[in-house]
Amino acid sequence: MLSSEQLSKKVNTSELVAHGFDPDTHADIRAELSKKVNIVNVEMLDFPFVSGLFGTLKYGITQNGVVFIDGDVATITGTFTQNVMHTVGVLPKGFRPRNTTALPVVFRHPDLENTSLPSYVSRFIFSPSTGSATIVAPSGLPSGYAIFTVNGYLIT
Repeated sequence: MLSSEQLSKKVNTSELVAHGFDPDTHADIRAELSKKVNIVNVEMLDFPFVSGLFGTLKYGITQNGVVFIDGDVATITGTFTQNVMHTVGVLPKGFRPRNTTALPVVFRHPDLENTSLPSYVSRFIFSPSTGSATIVAPSGLPSGYAIFTVNGYLIT
């Protein structure tokens, strides 16, 4: 079982940049969104994981229909199988995105002391019709990479 320290480590922006993601992409949209959306009073709910997964992942919706997703997901088996689509859970109706939405995620090894272990980037995909939330572990993902972190928002 993974410790709370292993689950609570947040993604460093430099990890995303190292994998080709630009943290400033759509910064103007995020700035406008933060002016219009009151995220202070959003009730964050525990994500409905499928069997075999657990973590700190939470979701919540604003009165403007913006769903926030934040936290870590871990697998009980100790690794995510590369090139396999893993269903993580299903968002209930009312929290599903208007369109298929992909959020960047970072896979990492639970051995936080070993800073030489690389991180791997993939996408967390949310379906508007079924509410399913899936992840494809990237090719080359070694055994033992049991945690991924996501932080983003969906428009309902």
